[in-house]
Amino acid sequence: MVGTQLIQSMFLPLLVGLFAAEPQGSQVVPCSEFYEALEAVPHVALEQRIGSVESTWDGDVFEGCEVAFETNDSALAGADTPDFVPDPDTGLYRAGWRSIPEIGADGAGSGIHGIRRGLTECLVRWDQPAFIDDDGSLVESDTLTMLIQCRGPRAT
Repeated sequence: MVGTQLIQSMFLPLLVGLFAAEPQGSQVVPCSEFYEALEAVPHVALEQRIGSVESTWDGDVFEGCEVAFETNDSALAGADTPDFVPDPDTGLYRAGWRSIPEIGADGAGSGIHGIRRGLTECLVRWDQPAFIDDDGSLVESDTLTMLIQCRGPRAT
């Protein structure tokens, strides 16, 4: 019964639409929303895990979910990948997601940022390794990975 309730709570957002607004205080973790958005993008690997997760930001272990995604230039063939940044003109923003300014880093070939909706917090990490070659040109890997980790309210 508990497993059924967990599955129902995880997939409830899909029933009301992708990135549907989450009521304040809801403890639904939305990995299925991100999984479905990435499922539409050509990829070589896509996995969703629910349970114990180790944060890539601070190493904390928490109960939540994560979505791991991998693609490459050949698979993408020019298709766009979502960046899951809740700018004011995006569906994420209209669905109640907001940036967490304290969580973010961006560099050559990788980045991480935090987003929040209600009491749910998610980390979005992407990696596409890059380097400067001997000619001074930027060379990017053709492999792009993304990891999204979400959790409900922290225990106090």
